[in-house]
Amino acid sequence: MALYVYGLMRADDVRDGLELETGGRMPVVDVVINDGIAAVVSQVEGEPVRLQRAALMAHSEVLQQAFKRGPVLPLRFGTVVHDEAELDRELIAPRRAQWAERLAALAGRGEFQLKVSYREEPLLRSILAGDPALNRSAQAVRGLPPAASHFERIGLGERINATIEARRETDAQTLIAALQRLSVATEIGPPQQPMMALNGSFLVASENFERFDAAVEQLAQDRRELMEFKLIGPMPAHSFADRQLPVTSSATA
Repeated sequence: MALYVYGLMRADDVRDGLELETGGRMPVVDVVINDGIAAVVSQVEGEPVRLQRAALMAHSEVLQQAFKRGPVLPLRFGTVVHDEAELDRELIAPRRAQWAERLAALAGRGEFQLKVSYREEPLLRSILAGDPALNRSAQAVRGLPPAASHFERIGLGERINATIEARRETDAQTLIAALQRLSVATEIGPPQQPMMALNGSFLVASENFERFDAAVEQLAQDRRELMEFKLIGPMPAHSFADRQLPVTSSATA
């Protein structure tokens, strides 16, 4: 029977097995250990794993629970090998030293994912209040019939969007700067929707988990009228699995 591979761990962290609190919601999980590296696996039929919500959630939950035992290198959803021999030959053996190095670098660290979105109406009010010329243009357009002000409205929208882009860049840098001192590394992704101010992942040393969480809470409190914060973590370092990281923590105490 084929093996579905969730991720890789250090053998010493799971040498006595990996018992997960599945509650009957997930497949039975086992570990395959080979020369210092352990693969977290489940037995599956040989067919491709379907991209379904339940399967994605199970994949994430297995990794999250395994993370409680030590550093985890998450693998891409749907990674399947025919058997243990192929697992070692194709996946582990060619990069064994690299896997060991990355697991060492992730020891005692976890990822926090932070998504910050603007509240649309407060943002627009703030932008217009800070730009008298733009505000006058908006007031003028509001007083015109829609059919007669088509191009004026397009021009106004473009000016507002440009202002939002500039505002997003400034706000994102301010938020990143406030959290980087508590982070080992950061990974900033593109906005997932027009009102998103920050889509960031932060790798944090375990001794700073509570301080990082508190720092985000304070930022959210200070900006509650303009922004909405969503923080998830700590979790396995999905965003940093392919990054070269220092083994010694560089987070500022």
